[in-house]
Amino acid sequence: MNSWVHLSIMRFNLIQLFLQNEQSSHLRKMIVDLEVPRFDSGCQFSQDPAISYIWSEKNLNDDQRRAILKILTAKDYALILGMPGTGKTSTMVYAVKALLMRGSSILLTSYTNSAVDNLLLKLKFQVIFFFFFFFFFFFFFFFFFFFFFLSWKSWI
Repeated sequence: MNSWVHLSIMRFNLIQLFLQNEQSSHLRKMIVDLEVPRFDSGCQFSQDPAISYIWSEKNLNDDQRRAILKILTAKDYALILGMPGTGKTSTMVYAVKALLMRGSSILLTSYTNSAVDNLLLKLKFQVIFFFFFFFFFFFFFFFFFFFFFLSWKSWI
C-alpha cells in the first residue's frame, strides 16, 4: 500500500473517533481522556474453564495467575508491564490460551517487534507441542484398537 492509502485510512479512523455515538464516545474516553480500563468484579469463576486451566497450570507463579485473572476480567483492555526477565511473555502465552478457550478476540501489541516475535514463537511451540502429543495419543489408540481388533478376530 502506498502512503496515500495509509493516510486516508488514518484520517477515516480519526474522524470516526470523534463522531457522536456511544462506541466512539467510549473509545474517545479511553484514548484521548486516558480513562482507566474497567474490570468485571462479579465474574463467575467457578464455572469458567479458562479459570480452571489457569489454576491447574503448574508453570505459573501467583503473580502470573493474578495478572491472567485480571486480563480475563477486563472489559476494555489490560496491560502487562514489567522489567526484562520477569515472565511477561510466558504469562501472555497462558493468557492467550485462556482467552482462546473463551472464544475472545485478542490484540497483542508491544514496544518492540522482538517481544511480539518471542511471544508468537512461544505460542507456536506450545501449539506444535500440544498437537504432537494429541496425534501421538490418537495414533497410539488407533493402532492399539486395530491390533486388539485383529487379535480378537483370530481368537474366534
